[in-house]
Amino acid sequence: MVDCGEVGSVGISAFADDEAMNRDQDHLKLLGMFHYVHAALLSCTTSFGVVYMGFVAAMMPMIASEIEADAARQRAAAKQAEVAAEEEEPSESVAGQEEVEDAPLATPPAPPAPPPMTPPFGPGPPEAIFSMISSMMYGMGAVMLLFGFSMAFANVYAARCIALRKHRTICLLTAGFNCLNTPFGLILGVCSFLVLLRPTVEDLFDRRLSEQAAIVDADIID
Repeated sequence: MVDCGEVGSVGISAFADDEAMNRDQDHLKLLGMFHYVHAALLSCTTSFGVVYMGFVAAMMPMIASEIEADAARQRAAAKQAEVAAEEEEPSESVAGQEEVEDAPLATPPAPPAPPPMTPPFGPGPPEAIFSMISSMMYGMGAVMLLFGFSMAFANVYAARCIALRKHRTICLLTAGFNCLNTPFGLILGVCSFLVLLRPTVEDLFDRRLSEQAAIVDADIID
């Protein structure tokens, strides 16, 4: 005779397993969708950052030429001030001698005039500095382009693997790299770890692997 209590416990455990499986399926579906969203966000932010860095790097030569033109104007003004000071010195000396002859007592000499304003830069423009900054910006843009689109492709591939229930290790590695991108990537990475490290989710991936192995074995036998 079949025990009713055993039948009831088996039915409850089967219902709980079905509920856990449905929960895992829903969570995996959400993870795949958010991986696609994160890939789109990474592509947009990477493109914007690369365009911005390229614009700044392209503006560096213009900034250098503008600073050089300003320095040249300052040097010309300083030269004109020196020439004007040299022209005024003889007349001031003659006037000073006449005043000394007419005056009964000698007057103290006047304080020396302040030196003319010197340009902020040396004889050459800071072209090397701005060229180095421009090269650094181009290099950072290239690194950002490579890393950003690589992470976007990894998220798309991880979303596809989650949908097919395979390559769980690659999905976990992608989740780890997503944690470097805050705040959305960090949240997505933590949620991915919480879902993918469940024993029931691991069973889903392993079951798909076992089914694929069985199909391959059947094809070989046939």
